[in-house]
Amino acid sequence: MSAMSMAFETPVQPLQFTSLRQFQRSPLPATTTVSGRQDNCKHATERRMVCCRAATSELSVKPIVPQGDMDIPLITSLMNTVEWLTDYNNFYEKRFAKFGPMFKTNVLFNPMVVVTDETEVERLLKAEHKLVESAWPTSMRNLLGPNSILTAGKKGHKQQRQILSQAFTDAAMREYLPTIMAVATHTLEQWADSTEPLQFYSAARAFAFDIAATVLTGVRFDGDRLTRMREQFEVYSNGLFSVPIAIPGTPYGKAINARKIILDDIEQLILAAKEQNESAHSSGRKNAMQMLLEAKDEDGAMLTMDQLKDQVLTQLFAGHETTGATLSRVLPELQKNPEILTQLRAEQDRVINRHGDSITYDVLEDMPYADAIIKEVMRLHGIVDGVWRQALEDITVQGHSIRKGWTVQLMVKRAGLAVEDFKEDATEFKPARWLESDGQPLKTSPRGFMPFGGGPRICLGMLLAKMEMRALLALLARGYCVELDDPNEFWFQGFKPVNGLPGRVYKH
Repeated sequence: MSAMSMAFETPVQPLQFTSLRQFQRSPLPATTTVSGRQDNCKHATERRMVCCRAATSELSVKPIVPQGDMDIPLITSLMNTVEWLTDYNNFYEKRFAKFGPMFKTNVLFNPMVVVTDETEVERLLKAEHKLVESAWPTSMRNLLGPNSILTAGKKGHKQQRQILSQAFTDAAMREYLPTIMAVATHTLEQWADSTEPLQFYSAARAFAFDIAATVLTGVRFDGDRLTRMREQFEVYSNGLFSVPIAIPGTPYGKAINARKIILDDIEQLILAAKEQNESAHSSGRKNAMQMLLEAKDEDGAMLTMDQLKDQVLTQLFAGHETTGATLSRVLPELQKNPEILTQLRAEQDRVINRHGDSITYDVLEDMPYADAIIKEVMRLHGIVDGVWRQALEDITVQGHSIRKGWTVQLMVKRAGLAVEDFKEDATEFKPARWLESDGQPLKTSPRGFMPFGGGPRICLGMLLAKMEMRALLALLARGYCVELDDPNEFWFQGFKPVNGLPGRVYKH
């Protein structure tokens, strides 16, 4: 056998590399002929291909971290946080344009990966307590309190949800409906009687706060007390996403003081609810607070006073901010699309013919078009942009690595806008997309639509939010008309109308 043939028949030893980059940068062995000269004929190419196959067959390539701007943790995070707080929408859009639908960044001193793919968002929401855990920013965790269900770990969350869910069942909603209808009727009458233009962004949130406070505590606050509590909640809410430095005058410092004032009020309401429980037994009707005072988990444990205070605070905040903002988004769409309001009124005519004039729980469940309007508003104008989680281990998402301990922001709103079934007209407001040809709700909900989240932490107050929005729409369609000064008013960062959405309500 010649030296040349021996060279090509000698078995190639697999090359050892610890990373793909090391393999890509390493020089491949040169081939030599009998005369010692480098062989650059076709046999050298064949040998190079053999070496490549041998190397890559034994190479384990690890997923890489997504592209992004997290380069100098402290400096980058400080710059990003300022941009995130002052120009929220553009913060994301710039990075989506530069890095694609998934990127890494650092906000509020949290290394973070932003995920928008609807399949992955849904998968990770369902993987709560396994792959990820709730991990809101420090400012929000501190202000919600150590006992809040939104920030509780696996064990605490399970116990609290077992107890709290007893106040948010279908049966409980039927108990609350008379209260909700009374508040909704009173609110619309006040709106119609007002001699001054209303600021509907504030008015809708005030309505939702009134509902949440009354359902939770059983107390109808007078106008002054309701206004004071809402003012404190406004200060409190402004500090939830802020730099957690408790300096007087800062959003976080003001929010800490507001939290103390709110908790003092809540404690008085809890003590009053304890006194009322005996009379509640005799009347047969309870508010959520009274239910929570008696609720137990599977081990028979009940909520302590501190736990109750944090939970009521959480539910008051969550129960009015998102619902109120969603309702304020409904009104411009009804004015811009008069044919939708016409169909909503026609649905109420049909409902009255079937059920009579009273608005019962069964009536609210028999309003598919009103429900479609609410779904379409939540899809197109979702108030909850994304939820924050922390990776409990190194996880792989779309071929990229997210390291243990990093924050994962799951963009539920963007996932909803990317629903495959609606891709052709995703930016249009079309409630009919949620209905079958016979006007009934879709038999199968489109994948990716998650306005209330998903998995073990799906919104606890989902049924309550749906019920109060349906109740207001039913009453509005039956006897009122809203006229906004500008239904096309610009919404700052997509969350707040710049002029507060001024307008009037007239009896229809």
